[in-house]
Amino acid sequence: MSAKVEQDSDFQLLAVSESSTNLKARSRSSTSVTTSPSSTSSYSPPLPTFTAPLSPLAKRQRDFSEVSSRQKRRRLCDLNSELDEFVLANNLTINQVIGYLLYQRNYNSNKYLANLGHQLYEDKCIQNPSLQNLDLDEALALKYHLNISRTDMDFVKWFSNDYINVPNRQYIKNHTDDLIPYLTSCRNGKGIYAKDRRQSIQLTIQRLIDVLHSKHINLPNHLSYREKTGHDGAGSMSIYRSTENPMSDPNIFCKMFVPLALKDEKSNEILWQNESSNSAFYTRPLLLVAEKENHELFLFINETYEHQEKSLEQNGLIFQYKNETYNVKIKIEASMKDMKVRMAESGLGGA
Repeated sequence: MSAKVEQDSDFQLLAVSESSTNLKARSRSSTSVTTSPSSTSSYSPPLPTFTAPLSPLAKRQRDFSEVSSRQKRRRLCDLNSELDEFVLANNLTINQVIGYLLYQRNYNSNKYLANLGHQLYEDKCIQNPSLQNLDLDEALALKYHLNISRTDMDFVKWFSNDYINVPNRQYIKNHTDDLIPYLTSCRNGKGIYAKDRRQSIQLTIQRLIDVLHSKHINLPNHLSYREKTGHDGAGSMSIYRSTENPMSDPNIFCKMFVPLALKDEKSNEILWQNESSNSAFYTRPLLLVAEKENHELFLFINETYEHQEKSLEQNGLIFQYKNETYNVKIKIEASMKDMKVRMAESGLGGA
């Protein structure tokens, strides 16, 4: 039994040793085949590679659209200098030069840009046809129709800038100053009034003439103007009795007029007519005073205005405006007085 165990162990050891010897022999054989120059195998060992040192890459110059505003200005410095020299030498503006370049470069390929360039060259500016421009009269009408302050008007201008062009505040103010009659204080500093009745009527007619000219309506030199006038007071409203009211007296009194119509005197053709004669927006104050209506106040108003109004109705108004001389017949209707004012003026009672 022991002899058989020894034989088995010897067999296992032999097998292991032979296997090891065979693996080594195979390894040497494969090595010899691989490295043998006379081998017919298609396998070829990789050739050694040598990496040459890389040359530093040149920095890519960014195009004009990628650089900052400062870099744009630097790149255009020479071009701007040449344009400035060309402008001075040819007595042009820089916009005219750019406009003509735009016209020249796009004449055959893009007629729209060519027309813009031609307009810029001829007119020195480009008008946006889709953007409506308010003139000073329209801007003033918008301001008073909406009953907004100058600050609110500036907000409207900023808010609607993409849709409508509103003139600047200073232009509106300067235009308004030419439309207001000369004002002075009265009644010991309690009020203000337009003393010259003729001036207020003439300014109103001139405004109507401007409106009619803007509508391309030819005006005759002989015109007929009609208006209504009157005065009234208020003191029972809560706004005048408020603690925040800056006035020392809770009463207010007003002398006012409303233009009604402007006609051709000879043909009696209506050139302009007030379609909202009872609207407060068409009322033009002549006197504002913080005082309760009384007989002395009525006397002051009548002495100031009645004689002037009768003289204008009798003699008419002759003035020159925009190289034209106008002869205007005046009709003033004293219809804006309530019963209390009429009774006080007549001495029959009232205030």
